[in-house]
Amino acid sequence: MNRWIQVLLQIVIVVAVPIVLVVMPVRLLMHPRYVWLEYGKPDFAPDPLGFTREERTRLAIIGVESIVGPRGGVVLQEARLPDGSPAFNQREVDHMQDVRVVTANIYVAQVVMLIAAALAAFALVRAGPKSAAPTAMLTGASGTLVLLVALVALVLVGFDTFFTAFHRVFFTGETWLFDFTDTLIRLYPPQFWFDAATVIGVTTIVEAVVLGIAAWWWGRSVH
Repeated sequence: MNRWIQVLLQIVIVVAVPIVLVVMPVRLLMHPRYVWLEYGKPDFAPDPLGFTREERTRLAIIGVESIVGPRGGVVLQEARLPDGSPAFNQREVDHMQDVRVVTANIYVAQVVMLIAAALAAFALVRAGPKSAAPTAMLTGASGTLVLLVALVALVLVGFDTFFTAFHRVFFTGETWLFDFTDTLIRLYPPQFWFDAATVIGVTTIVEAVVLGIAAWWWGRSVH
């Protein structure tokens, strides 16, 4: 195998690893079960404006369904408060549609990178040096650990900075800014996002450690 082709295939694997690993826990959290778990915590702050836990849970699940469910923003438009008024205003509906698009793009990117990495690893195993594929996987796992340790530290030390930077990267303008009385803010307070970011970071670190160990063992076995 040509040296440059080998390097290119290894780069594909190194780049793919953190994307695949980070998006995996995101997929797991984009489910009603995470809402149930989060609201079930004894220290989860109640809604200061009066949503009951049951009402809050119902609407929060509707929010998740608007992102990953088949009907999209329609479920938000149909949602009602106990007095019959719309649960979400148009700005909130528009923002969640943006979140739906970003999420779909991230999911597609994960699948594309997973397939690309698998093909690259297959090509390296068939025609490249025996250690090329596991070396790339180990490098990707190590790079993921460095990135995620930094991310978890940022979340723990300066969550507001992380949260703002995240939204400025993935969303244009200030469509993600809401009043404290808006439903989305009441359903998903900072604690909700802090916990989610921590779970994603810690889970990805565990994934990277497991992958790194497997790649290291694979590399040793082919020498």
